[in-house]
Amino acid sequence: MIPHLLDEASQELEAFARAPRRMLVLDYDGTLAPFAQTPGTARIDPSAAQALERLMARADAETWIGVASGRRIDDLRHRLPPLHFLIGLHGLEVAFGEGPYRLRFDPAVSDQALERLRKRLGAIVRHGARVEDKQHSIAVHVRGLDPAPAAAAVLAFEEAVEEERRAGAPLECMRGHLVVEARPVQAGKHRAIEEVRAALGAATLGIMGDDLTDEEAFRAFPSALTVVVMSTPRPTAARFYLRSPQETAVMLARLVELH
Repeated sequence: MIPHLLDEASQELEAFARAPRRMLVLDYDGTLAPFAQTPGTARIDPSAAQALERLMARADAETWIGVASGRRIDDLRHRLPPLHFLIGLHGLEVAFGEGPYRLRFDPAVSDQALERLRKRLGAIVRHGARVEDKQHSIAVHVRGLDPAPAAAAVLAFEEAVEEERRAGAPLECMRGHLVVEARPVQAGKHRAIEEVRAALGAATLGIMGDDLTDEEAFRAFPSALTVVVMSTPRPTAARFYLRSPQETAVMLARLVELH
């Protein structure tokens, strides 16, 4: 089992707080915000929001704080205090400060495949799943469903995406907590994080997340302060763990104290 960041590796957090040109990247759902019945009702832990505001107020010219999420940037801006950067749609969208977001690549071909997928979602919805259409990606949520219809909905969606892949569509399916999502293969939080890191000139990275899309970033930056948020132990490429968004809030408050 990897060390618990606060209980067993607090010196690593202290070293990150003292490091030059440090950049902290946080996921939203499951990391800053507890999981909710629907994406629209997921709210950031109030203590985490307060700690982020205090960190931003104290940030110097060598500290950058942002969020990388599967949500769109416009959605994140309604849920978060102002941050230095935001990464949306698993790495497709990038924005700095309050500026407009840009797309990292042209998703026209994958968008065409998603449009074909939209015409096949009736079978998935019949199982009771909820569809979240993000324009450049499509997520199917099965939270609250019994195991059998949940598994059937996920399988039906994955099979539909795989048919598009075999036909040459640049899509991939990613599973999360009671959700599966079709996204462009050129996405990837790790790719967007590297672009943001290079643009800002950051030398030290801290990356926190809870699901498979965050594992990509953990693997891409093995020497970073990588922290998985998980209530139940599981295989991970992260170096440390926290148990819940509430513990994320405690960690952020500790960074405020160390700053």
